[in-house]
Amino acid sequence: MLTIEEHRSGRHDAVRSAFPIGDGHVLTAWHCVRAIGGSAARLWLRLQPRHPGGAAIDIPVFYVDHEATLDAALLAFDEQRAMPSHDGELEDLVSYLDAVALPLTTEIEAYDQVRVAGHPERNPARYSVIYTGKVQQATSRIGKRSVVRVHVASFGSRSAEIPSGMSGGPLLRRDPDSGVETVVGFVSTFPTQLSAEGTAEALGATVLCGRIADLRERFQAVEKALLRQVARLATVSAAVEERLSEDAIAAHRVILESAGALPAAWTSLAIRQLLERQTGISRVTDVLQLLAAAVEAKPVFAACEGYEIALGQLHGIYRREIGDWPVNGSADAMLVQASDIDLRERRDTGWTTMSPLARFLVGVAAERRIAVDDSLLLRQWLIARGYQLGDARQHQKLHRRGGWLLLDLGDEPGPSDQPYPFSVRWTLITDDDVISRTVDADGTRGGLLLALREVFRELPPTHPLVVDLAAPSNLLIEAIDQWPVREVDGELEPLSSECRPRLRWSPRLRRADLYGRLVDRLTAARWDHLPEPLAPSLLADESGLIAWARSRADAAWLVGALPVVRPVKPLRQLLRNGHGFMVWLHGSNSVEGQHAVREAAGALPVPARRDHIPENLPVLAAGATVIWDDPQGREGFSLPMTDVESC
Repeated sequence: MLTIEEHRSGRHDAVRSAFPIGDGHVLTAWHCVRAIGGSAARLWLRLQPRHPGGAAIDIPVFYVDHEATLDAALLAFDEQRAMPSHDGELEDLVSYLDAVALPLTTEIEAYDQVRVAGHPERNPARYSVIYTGKVQQATSRIGKRSVVRVHVASFGSRSAEIPSGMSGGPLLRRDPDSGVETVVGFVSTFPTQLSAEGTAEALGATVLCGRIADLRERFQAVEKALLRQVARLATVSAAVEERLSEDAIAAHRVILESAGALPAAWTSLAIRQLLERQTGISRVTDVLQLLAAAVEAKPVFAACEGYEIALGQLHGIYRREIGDWPVNGSADAMLVQASDIDLRERRDTGWTTMSPLARFLVGVAAERRIAVDDSLLLRQWLIARGYQLGDARQHQKLHRRGGWLLLDLGDEPGPSDQPYPFSVRWTLITDDDVISRTVDADGTRGGLLLALREVFRELPPTHPLVVDLAAPSNLLIEAIDQWPVREVDGELEPLSSECRPRLRWSPRLRRADLYGRLVDRLTAARWDHLPEPLAPSLLADESGLIAWARSRADAAWLVGALPVVRPVKPLRQLLRNGHGFMVWLHGSNSVEGQHAVREAAGALPVPARRDHIPENLPVLAAGATVIWDDPQGREGFSLPMTDVESC
């Protein structure tokens, strides 16, 4: 620690030590602060540079509280004195201060191997020095307080180090079970004797350390730090046997291999042990930190039932919470990518109420209807990382699943039947219920419009609401999703304004053979392939189209333009032969639009295409008919009205 004058001049008469404990707080010895301003102290905490060879990080801090009988003082980040960095931007110092905070615990026993860190006055080292020691007494009475008596061999050697200047530095102990090193005390004083040169040195190579256990009731910041560590150890313990999958670490393996920093295993313990051996902040330490964070999030992800969610749906949750699509890969890869964004955001923008990884995990829990209060592991993980449970609860409320409305407009009409239905069957599926009703129509276009409006008057309030229209082939090209059927604030709006409508072929809800053809096709479908636009000549050739439709077993979806003449016939042939995912463009100038559709689909991760192509299509001037007849259902809701197993 430096005074304002020492920081300005670059010269100091005495050396003092301190260490961050999180939430912008710093712990040190009271006698260090008392000598340089006491309760009025305005100081600078000098931390090691972010990168090897870089400049030291000086962070302004001010006095908050002290307890003289325990020789302990609490400081905090001084935002008013934070200075712009060399590149002209205001550096997020408090974020860095918390990033390097040392975890606190209280467990310590006699004969424990420990380490003390600080700035010995006569040592020329530029940054803190660490010495190994052994606990002689875990609780030794000195006056009215208890201290930890530690023997440090370096303080008793022939050319002994002098512990003066280490006051306020941390006393560190490694837990034998978890392998995690934590602060259990702080250097307070040392019994002295005169050396042959007449200088004070540690009598018996002993230093006396204040105990973290004695500070928890006195300083709320210490109590919070202890609670965070309890929660952190719980999540680390749960991740002991967890390992990251190969695809999750593939992008980072090269960086670690080139630096000779491959962990013995892709586990939390092995990664963190390797991380402790690194010096400074570098891309290697960043990679190790984000990999450790990802593997420690795995048991939380599992507790939130993340592995029960289909991969494509999980990609959608990731995009919703993170703001971008993940790179193709597994759930583990998404945890790693979210951890990487976490690290970069904290460096660039500082602390947020909910980081990307936290939002992702809470969003996964919301998808599985697991409240924050119902998952102990999720709560422990959030607390360990300094998040408020109230913020997590509020975030979950933003992502209610709402409901899925399936509108059934009837079967294919016969040659002598009216083209429009005489009734509309609606089914609302929510997490809590399935409601189904029938509304009468009159077989005309106007009657269908009125029936659909009546459906939305009958519906119980549901938000958000997504809608699928199951219709015969002749109505699939009627652009019913653009009809004004839903009243909002006294005005009628089309489904396309808010309900993300998709179309289905209604006979598949009624006949197992047609449903089965779609399921069989999807078994062999290749979503990594982008379809070539259907040629107009093929659509005009009925027998050729049927042969083509049956031969393309791996075609997951199609894109084409509706023929101007007899548009329904080729569409029905494709539907009858098991094609259920199609984007049909309207208008004559559709070649450019078809390629735009392929390009938009190609920008999505492969696992996300089945679930998310319709909502990510480009805006087309002439419009499009999107038939997306997924037998699995939609938005995590299962398709009703069929007993056939989906794929």
